[in-house]
Amino acid sequence: MAPQGVFAIATRWQDGNYSNSGEQWKTRGGFLSGMGHFFRRDNVGNPTSEAQKAAAHIKALLEKDMPDIDVQPLIVFVDPRARLEIDNPAVPVLYADETREPNLRDYMRELSQQHITDQSVDQGKKKGDKSKSEPKQLSGIIDPEQVADALEEATII
Repeated sequence: MAPQGVFAIATRWQDGNYSNSGEQWKTRGGFLSGMGHFFRRDNVGNPTSEAQKAAAHIKALLEKDMPDIDVQPLIVFVDPRARLEIDNPAVPVLYADETREPNLRDYMRELSQQHITDQSVDQGKKKGDKSKSEPKQLSGIIDPEQVADALEEATII
């Protein structure tokens, strides 16, 4: 959870070469690299599916208390040695390392700027304006305590 919204983050610690196109993931490298990943059992898997399932799970937990909340999936690679080829990902794919692009810090800053711009546009519209505005990723200010309380209530056994 952040001021920009609620996020479900699938992290990857692998340091290999990977490509992503839409929802498809591939491990890049030769035969020996593939064998190494197989024996170490450190294949990247499908982080897109994992992030989407995590977001759906968090949304289901919050649904009762916060039915309109948007939970956004993200994929973050934490090892700075990871090399990614990203082509139109279904879920944003980011580096944790701030010196790499795209990275989590810059992504969150962009969301904040987009939210500020969207609010300015909405405030500037007249009541009679019938033009449709672009859908927003952020639906207002999210109270972190309300989200934490809702998650706590949903997960108490």
